[in-house]
Amino acid sequence: MINQLAPNLWTVNLPHRFFGLEFGVRMTIVRLQDGGLWLHSPVSLSSELKQELNHLGSVKYLVAPNCFHHVFLGDYIQAYPQAELYGVPGLAEKRKDLSFKGTLDSTKNSGWDNDLQQQLIEGIPQFNEVVFYHADSKSLISCDLLLNIPVPQPLWTRWYLKFSGIYGKPGVSKVIKMAVKDRSKMKQSIESLMNWDFDRLILSHGLVIEQDAKLILERSFAWL
Repeated sequence: MINQLAPNLWTVNLPHRFFGLEFGVRMTIVRLQDGGLWLHSPVSLSSELKQELNHLGSVKYLVAPNCFHHVFLGDYIQAYPQAELYGVPGLAEKRKDLSFKGTLDSTKNSGWDNDLQQQLIEGIPQFNEVVFYHADSKSLISCDLLLNIPVPQPLWTRWYLKFSGIYGKPGVSKVIKMAVKDRSKMKQSIESLMNWDFDRLILSHGLVIEQDAKLILERSFAWL
């Protein structure tokens, strides 16, 4: 169930349907230098997944990287009460049933700043996505910033990808483009990501981009 991409870097890929769209969903796991596990966008927690996570190490941080990837957080808090929960701006108001340790932004987090850097994507408050950089593996870890859905797909998913102009290739969904409130701020945020030295781009939906990730990201946001 857990797939290793690089030393101390894993993903979990599960089927997922969103309003009839077959996108799949992915959680990213980083083992920090202190041995603790950092979980990005937690997915449905089965007994099998819990067993494999426990084999990797102790779950230390739970990260909700945008305002939409939070559904399964309660299950993880129950299973790992010692873990600290972090969410993006606005999520604590949305999930008042959860106790957040802190809010994610573009500043360093003392818990994982030896392993990960982070950047808030401004100008799109409906999502408030925070993107992370894992230097050891030269990986950018994002959530809904890009989609890279393999084809063929069911009819409704196929139609949406063609409508978004990303059928058979990575790109930005129509939902993201329509949610942008400040193109200038979002452009500045994307340009900040380019300062990091990454080859791989891990997405929450679709295939991981294993090469030319920086070029693909730049081209995908040329419309800004």
